Amino acid sequence: MKKIAAVLVFLFSLSCVLSAGVIKKTKSEISFKGFGKFSVLSEQKIAADRSFSQTKNDFKGQGIVGGLAAKTILRSGDFGEIVDLPSRVVYQLDNKKKEYTVLPIEKLKEKETGAETAEPEEKESQPQESDIRIIRSEFKVDATGEEKLINQFNCKKYLITWLTEWENVRTRAKGRDLLSTEVWTTPSSGLIQQAQEEEAKFTNEYMKALGIELRAREKEILGQTWLNLLSQLKQGEEAPRLEVKNVVMEMKKIEGYPVLTSGQYFSSEEGGEDESKPTGGTRGLVGGLAKSVLKKKPKEGEDKEPAMTYYFELLEINLASLAEPDFQVPAGYKKKG
Repeated sequence: MKKIAAVLVFLFSLSCVLSAGVIKKTKSEISFKGFGKFSVLSEQKIAADRSFSQTKNDFKGQGIVGGLAAKTILRSGDFGEIVDLPSRVVYQLDNKKKEYTVLPIEKLKEKETGAETAEPEEKESQPQESDIRIIRSEFKVDATGEEKLINQFNCKKYLITWLTEWENVRTRAKGRDLLSTEVWTTPSSGLIQQAQEEEAKFTNEYMKALGIELRAREKEILGQTWLNLLSQLKQGEEAPRLEVKNVVMEMKKIEGYPVLTSGQYFSSEEGGEDESKPTGGTRGLVGGLAKSVLKKKPKEGEDKEPAMTYYFELLEINLASLAEPDFQVPAGYKKKG
C-alpha cells in the first residue's frame, strides 16, 4: 500500500507541474524630460503558456505634467499580472488593495496595437496619408569589443544607433530623432540557454496572441514601449517608426542574452507652424501640457539633454519547476467590477 501511495503522490505531482519554467528578477528605470522618473522592480515566473509578474512601481513626477501623469498612466504601487494563454485572459492585480480584474487578451491586443474602436462605417473609411516625410533613416548595430562582469554574468558590449530625419510636408517643420543604446549580453549557453529557450516559448505565443510582429526582446532593447508612451505624452505626434526588415538583420549581430540595456533618445524640431492644441480627456490634457513643455525654448545646455532615457538590468535568472498554483490569483483577493 505504501508503494502504491508513493506512486500516486508522484504521478499527482507530475500532473501539477506545467513545465520547466524560468524565474527572473529585473530592474528598469525610465526618465522623461520634463515629466519625471519611473522605476520598476520586477520578479517574473514564466512557463510555456503562462506567466506571473510581480512589480513594484515608483514614479517621481516633475511639476503639473508629472503630477497628472502619476495619476493616469504612470502609477506608483505594488502590482501583479498573470497571463494565461490557454484561457486567453490576463489577470491584473493590485497587491495593496488585494483586488484583481480580468481582461480578455483580445482587449489587451487592442491596447497594444492601437486597434480602432470606431463604428463599422468609420472603419471602412480610407486611412489618411501621413504628413511626415522621412528624409533620412539609419539603423545599425556595432560590436565594440568591450567586456566586463555584470551581476556574475560575463558580458560583451554592443552599440545600437537609430537616426531619423524627417519633414512635415504640411507645416514645413523639420526634425531629427536619435536613439543611442548600449547593450551588454552574456553568452547563451548552459543555464542561460535553457532559460532563454523556455522564455522564448511563452514570448512567441504571447506575441502571436497580441498580433505583434517585432519580437519582445527587440522591443525591450530598443525601448519601443517607452517611445510609444512618449508619443502619447506628446499628444498628436507619432512615435518614430522602424524599418522592421532592416532592424531584424542588424539585430542578428547581437549575440547572447541581454543583461544590461541603457538608451538615450534625443529629439529636435525646427521651423513650421505651431499647431499644438490640448485635446479633451485626461490623456489629452497631459499630452497638451507635455507638448508645451517639450516645445519651450531650452535653457543653455538643455538642448543636449535627452528627451528620454531608459535602463534595464537583469538581476537574477534561474530554472524552476512551476505548477498551476504558481499562476493563480492569490487567496483573499477580490474580483473588481
